[in-house]
Amino acid sequence: MEFAKEYNLDVFLLDGARDWLTEGDMNNAINVINEANELNKILDYKLKGVSLDIEFYLTDEYQEAANEDNVDKELLLFKQFTENTKKCCDYAESLGLKYSMALPVWLDKLSEEVLEDLMNYNYDHIAFMNYFKETIMENMDQEVEIAKKHNIKIVSIAEVQDPKFGTVGEEDTFYNEGLEKCINTLNAIKQKYNYKNLGISYHYYKPLLPLLERDTDVGIENVYELQIFPYINETNIMVDKAQISENGNKFEPIYINNSELNKNTVIFYGLEYGKQYELKIESGNYSITKTFTYQKGDDIFNELEIAYIDIMLEETKPSEDKPSKDTQVTDSPSKEDSSKKDKEGESILEKNKTSEEEILPDKLPQTGDTNLPRIILVTVIVLTTIVDGILIYKMHKITI
Repeated sequence: MEFAKEYNLDVFLLDGARDWLTEGDMNNAINVINEANELNKILDYKLKGVSLDIEFYLTDEYQEAANEDNVDKELLLFKQFTENTKKCCDYAESLGLKYSMALPVWLDKLSEEVLEDLMNYNYDHIAFMNYFKETIMENMDQEVEIAKKHNIKIVSIAEVQDPKFGTVGEEDTFYNEGLEKCINTLNAIKQKYNYKNLGISYHYYKPLLPLLERDTDVGIENVYELQIFPYINETNIMVDKAQISENGNKFEPIYINNSELNKNTVIFYGLEYGKQYELKIESGNYSITKTFTYQKGDDIFNELEIAYIDIMLEETKPSEDKPSKDTQVTDSPSKEDSSKKDKEGESILEKNKTSEEEILPDKLPQTGDTNLPRIILVTVIVLTTIVDGILIYKMHKITI
C-alpha cells in the first residue's frame, strides 16, 4: 500500500469463485466486500474498492447447459449473474467502495441485450479479457459500442503468460512475440476505437515482469511477500501485534481473518531477498521473536514470490529472556515432503534442525490456485493499465 500511495495508484481487493453469483453462495461475495470495508478502517491509504472475478460460464451448471445446447438455461444463468452483480455493486457503494469485474469478450454472442443490461450500471470499470489474438482488433466492437452509449469505463486486457506452462495457448498470448508487439497491438486498439474511457492492460502483473526484464531496461524490484499463520498450542489464532524490523526499518502487516477457511493470517509485503529480518509476534501472554533470512530461488518464477510460515507462539515468562534463533534458507526438501508433492500437487518443505540453527528451503514449487486468504489487487497504471485476473503464485512454506 505504501507503493500505491507513493504513486497514487488505485487498489482493489480481488477475489472470486465461478459459482458465487449463480449456483453458489452469494454471501461469499458480500464477505469480500465486508473485508475491504474492514481493511479501510485500519489502512492509511484506502482501498478504492473490490474486484470480483466470477466466471459464471465455467460452472458445472453452465457447462452442462452449453454441452446440451440449452441456450435458455445459459441465458437464465447470465441474467442471474447480472442481477446479483448489481446487488454486489449496490452493497459495495453503500460502504463507500467501488466495484469492478472482468468479463470475456464473447457475451454479446449470447445476448447483446443482457450484456448491455449488465454493463450499464454504476461500476468503477469493467475489464474485458481480450485474449484471442487472431481477432483481437474486433473482439470488443460490441462492448465499446455499449460503453460509448452509456459512458462506461472499460479495459482491454492482453494475455502475456508464458504458454509453456499450459495455462494459455500460443494463439492467446504475446509472450513469445514480445512486449513491443503487445504494446503496439494495445495502442492500435485504442486508436481504432478512439474512446477516452478505454484503457489497456495485461494479464497479469507477475508474468509481465519477465517480459519487462527480457524486452526492456526497466528494473524490477527484488521483493517478496511473507504470509504467517500463527498458532498457540496448535490452534490458529489472530494475534494482537506483529512487526518485522531490519536496520531500523519497520514493516507493519495486514491482519486477515478468513472465516470461510477458518484461517488467521498475518501478511507482510516488500521484503527483500538476502536481508536478515527480526520478526516479533505478541498475543496475550504468548509471544515469539525470531530472525530469518530468505534467499531467492533459481527457479523460473523468481520475482514476487510468496513465502509462508506456520509459527508457534510460546508462553511468556517474565523471568526468562529466551534468545531468538537465526534462520538461513537452503535447498533440501525431505523424502516425506517429496511424497506430499506427488500426492497433493504442491510441496511443503521440511524444517531441518541443528542444535544452533534452523535450515529453511529456498525454492518455491509451482501451484495453480493458491487458495490464499485474500489477494490485494494493485491497479498499476502502466499505459493506463489495470491489472486483472486470477493471480497464479508459487508458494514456499518455511517454518521458523
